[in-house]
Formats: sequence, structure tokens, C-alpha cells
Amino acid sequence: MISRYRSLLIKLFSEVQRIHSDPFRFASEYLKLQEILITRITYVERQIRQRKTDIKALKRLLGSKTSGLNKSSSQIAKSRVTHYHAQIDEYQELLTILRWVGDALAFSFIDRWDIKPLGLKKESAGFLSGKKGARRERRILRALFSYGFIAILNDLTNCLRYGDITVLDRNGRYHIAEVKSKKKLSERVERQMTEAEHILEYLSSDHTDRLYGLQANVQRVSAHAQPDYHTSQINEVIADALARGNSYREVESGLYYFATTGFDPEVVRQISQQCKGKMIAALVEPQAYSELVYYPLTLSLNNPEALYLLCAGKLTIVVMVDSGVIKEKLEVNAISLEAIGEGEDYALSVRCLHPVDNQPVEMKVGNHLFQRVFAEFLSLDWIVQYIVSFMKIDAIAKMAAG
Repeated sequence: MISRYRSLLIKLFSEVQRIHSDPFRFASEYLKLQEILITRITYVERQIRQRKTDIKALKRLLGSKTSGLNKSSSQIAKSRVTHYHAQIDEYQELLTILRWVGDALAFSFIDRWDIKPLGLKKESAGFLSGKKGARRERRILRALFSYGFIAILNDLTNCLRYGDITVLDRNGRYHIAEVKSKKKLSERVERQMTEAEHILEYLSSDHTDRLYGLQANVQRVSAHAQPDYHTSQINEVIADALARGNSYREVESGLYYFATTGFDPEVVRQISQQCKGKMIAALVEPQAYSELVYYPLTLSLNNPEALYLLCAGKLTIVVMVDSGVIKEKLEVNAISLEAIGEGEDYALSVRCLHPVDNQPVEMKVGNHLFQRVFAEFLSLDWIVQYIVSFMKIDAIAKMAAG
């Protein structure tokens, strides 16, 4: 199905990359792109609703004792049910990709580290169409642009889960608006507004007593250095793969990028043979960006055609990490790599080899942080130095990061 939308997706990917550099300069295009997304998402949602209606009708027919269906007709009906379910899955995937474009609009004016609290562990957007107050939201969105603001309809994204519209002014401040048609607010709406105010307070003060549904005293602190991303290297590997079929590169010690238009297991074997320890590998695929609020590939990958090929399953990208290199780099700093999490809430567990006051100093690196190496092409060495910098703080007995 994705192939039917090739020209549309390439056009959207190209346009959002052009707008990204200066949203205020391209304010009219920023709004126009949202209008296109509204139209396309509404159409896809209508197709999903129709398939669900067709499935219900067929199941009623199959379950009826008076339908008069013979064995052959029953098989045809069952095949149609299976086909419609497959189509729904494909349309859902298309919705994720379209909202992936909306994510790129959001990341154009909100820092990637600020967006994480705005979307992580919040329910995904429901259907855009058929929603009460949807027309009112769109009128307000257009009015905001007429007054010189940049704004985005949150339901057009995978990442913005507080409120209905997020607004940015020219001073770099952003605001979350709840749009309701009734004058009297329900308890649910009041709770949503309070939650939005709370998360904005956290982003401005770096402190909160609850986050991601948990009651906890959380203090956000600065990292040891500005994050380092290998976006130019991944784009070079992709360009080489599109020209030759396969390409891989060790972009830094222990970190490999592999791209292919026809998966060759021999390349993976060659890389694994170079590794000093267990190889940690992950596919770069759109689904992760809809659930975990990462910087979207629509901005990291600069070739719209390559983005389309990735969505259509015609391009495979794999990021691989040599755990042996992580171990070596940590040991130089008197830190041991204790465990690599598999299906846990953490990715790495480390321990200081020379504990303070005879107490072991431990740290667990959260999955969400470590997965940025695979999803955002974050430097592996930056992650290692992040761990080292925190372990050097003597007062820390245990710290979770992520």
C-alpha cells in the first residue's frame, strides 16, 4: 500500500525538511503542510472505519444461521475478513508515517530533549476526524498564524500528547492550549489542563515531584557536554548503499552503520567478527519513532527518496554496537560493565571499581537514553562519557538515567 503514496510521501518529506530550517520564515508553508496532513489523515481514518464496518458485517453474516452461505462462500467471506484486517494494519502504518511528518514540524521549534516529557508514556493520538471540537481547533490554529504565531495541531503528531494545540512565539516560548466547545469545563478537562501546566513548569524549572505517571522528586541536570550526532555519516552510508546495494562503516570505535537495499547477512557476519564483545544491533524503523518520542528520521535523513524506500521496506538500516568497546572505555575510567539489559527498564548496568566509603557506586542507564544511539545516531562515546561524568560524583550511591 505504501507504494501507492510514493509521490505524496516524498513531497511531504521534502517540504518538511525545507520548512525545518526557519519555521517563522516559512509560516504559510508550515500551516499549509498541516492542512495537507489533516486532509490525508482524515481520508486514511475514513478507510479504516469502512474496513472495520465491513469486517463487522461479514462476521455477522458468518455467524448467522440463516445466511445460507455454503462452504465456498464462507471461505470467501473469511478471506475478506483477513484481507480487511491486513489493510487496516497497512493504513495504521501509513497514519504513523503521516504523523511522522507532523513530528518533524514539532521538532522544528521544540528541543528534542524537551519533547520527551511532552509525549513519553502518554496515550497515542486517537482519530483526528469525528472528534468533537475538531473544526474549532482548526479555526483557532489558522487564527494563531494570522496573528504571527507558529502553532501545530497536536493530533497531527506522534510526539505531542498534552493539550490540543502547541504554540510558539517569537521569543522561543511555547504554550499548550486546550480547545473546548463548552463553557463549563469537565473534571477530565481540568485535569488535562493541570497536567499540561505541570509539565511546562517542569520544562522551565527542571524540577518536578511527579513525572511519567510516577510520584517522585525529579531534578533535571545538564549533561557533561552537548550531544554529538553522526547524521552526516548515516546519510553517507545510505547514499553509498543506494548506489552499490550494501554499505557499512565504523563511524567511531565500536559503532557501526549498515544500510542495504537487499539484505546481505555476510556483511553482518563481517562486522560481528570485528567485535570484541557481544554485538548489540537494532533496525532503524518508523515504529520506534511513534512510541518513544525520538528525533524523527524525517529530519535526520536528508534524502526524501531514501526515507520513502525505508517506509516501503526497500531499504534496511541497522545500527550495531560492540559491547566490548563500551567495556574497555569504562574500565579505563575504573568502571565495570555489569550487565546489558534485555527487555528490562535499563540498557546498561555499571559499577564503580573504587567505591566511596566502601559502598558500591552503581548506575543503570535507561533504555530510552541508550536507544538514542540507534534511533538518533547519537555518539556511543558520548554515552560512555555521560556515564563516566556521573560516576565521578562521589555523593551518588545509585542513579537511574534515561
